[in-house]
Amino acid sequence: MRYTQIPYDIIQITMKISVIIPVLNGATTIRDTMDSIFAQTYSDFECIVVDGGSTDTTLAILEEYQKEDSRIHILNAPKVGIYSSINEGIKSASGEIVNILNSDDFYDDSAVFQNIIHAFEKDNADACYGDMIIIKKNDPSKIVKYWKAGIFNLKHVRSGWTPPHQTLFIKKEIYDQLGFYKDSFKIAGDYEFMLRVLLTEDITLSYIPKILVRMRTGGVSTLSTKNRLLKWKEQRLSWKLNRMKVPFLFITRRILSNIHQYF
Repeated sequence: MRYTQIPYDIIQITMKISVIIPVLNGATTIRDTMDSIFAQTYSDFECIVVDGGSTDTTLAILEEYQKEDSRIHILNAPKVGIYSSINEGIKSASGEIVNILNSDDFYDDSAVFQNIIHAFEKDNADACYGDMIIIKKNDPSKIVKYWKAGIFNLKHVRSGWTPPHQTLFIKKEIYDQLGFYKDSFKIAGDYEFMLRVLLTEDITLSYIPKILVRMRTGGVSTLSTKNRLLKWKEQRLSWKLNRMKVPFLFITRRILSNIHQYF
């Protein structure tokens, strides 16, 4: 993995960004997500929402946005699982760059896409990422955690480090090279995919030292002790599937590496 940190100059290239949003009954938060996308000053993008069979007003809300802007595409994928839904979105994407955003998360400001394109242009990057803030589910003004991603370092990866998945923007062609998300995973499919990316030496990765996404608390991986244990099991499995020895005290080191983000 090659790392570069980018300065910010004038954009010289145009690359289309495809935002993939898997959603299931996201009516209470999806407006914040959509508004943050359509507030972007960089306009060459599409938004692909993959609905898993919502029974609330999610689809009605999305159809309102779709009437106003043809860059929204709605796919129906009921009962297929989150990673299968994401894969369906990626397969239908027409952009050169792909980002996966949860339906209860949103971009931090209107310049996120502009900063992303800067990164790809300046470094001829294959992927880039940035920082993320985790906020209270019912009060977006309350910050719970500041996830400062920092510079890529393989040593840190062995201690459990990965960039925040929602801030990862990656060329679609990398999916053709490395494969899609493993739909057999229930919780940690994003971790396994990022591990594949980080362990691939011929991919250029750029870090943007800026908050890109705000994420609400209450994700599926933290809903119960059972889910936490499943997440850790799948994270360990991720190393084995990538033909790498699970690092010593991996889960403990991963937990410890995240503690500073709460202060």
